[in-house]
Amino acid sequence: MFLLCLLPCVHGISSITKNRILVLGGSGFVGKHFVEECLRRDIDVVSVSRRGKPANSLLIEQNQVQWVKGDMRRMEEIENIYEKYGPFTGVFHSIGLLFDKDSGLQALNKYASGSNSVPASDATYDDITRVTALNALNVISARMTDSKIPFVFVSAAEAAWTFPAPVNFLERYLTAKRAVEKAVLNSSTVRGVVLRPSLIWSLERPQALISVIPFYVANLLNVPFVDKPVLVSTLVDAAVNSILDESISGIQSYREMESVASRNKR
Repeated sequence: MFLLCLLPCVHGISSITKNRILVLGGSGFVGKHFVEECLRRDIDVVSVSRRGKPANSLLIEQNQVQWVKGDMRRMEEIENIYEKYGPFTGVFHSIGLLFDKDSGLQALNKYASGSNSVPASDATYDDITRVTALNALNVISARMTDSKIPFVFVSAAEAAWTFPAPVNFLERYLTAKRAVEKAVLNSSTVRGVVLRPSLIWSLERPQALISVIPFYVANLLNVPFVDKPVLVSTLVDAAVNSILDESISGIQSYREMESVASRNKR
């Protein structure tokens, strides 16, 4: 929880002219893997994050990526990015943080984050999640003319809970996620796709098995409110396919993500 492309038609994925995807949070754990998957499919990417270009990525030197430093909490920055690099044929939002300044656990971000990210000292769940997403949604929506572009948002499985979270900071985390879900899914100018993973992990980080194995076991035992963990490769395959396939919209749980990801096996 805490944590564009010339492509043949595959299960509804249309073959269109070269795509350009705006990736918000492209230097983070999920964002970096998403960018790499786009490059494997010959998709152009404009990645925006506070750090700009990430470290330790096999594909970061590719000319298909524009690495842009920016603070998406500032509306004027996303407006400038659109004017300089747009238009875009899709948006992928994966900006997030594990522990915000009000959680009392902010110092743990460096160790718990898959990308060793250290958020700004004033970062809250609301402005990192809700404000950045709504800024992008508003800028993109204001510039749309005759067709909806896909807007894929990485939410959390726990956003489906109908009861208060057991701790306050988790409830604030989920409140921000739900606010973006509502805005994206109710928008009349984008095709909203909401991915709801629980724990996200990668075989590149086998130490994560300590955390994910109990979740796999609990899910197999049908423990209520425990979703199966999602491999980051599954999540990004589902995200890219959701952008390319006009038939996909709405909330995607781990089952839907696995199904959508399988439409374009590497």
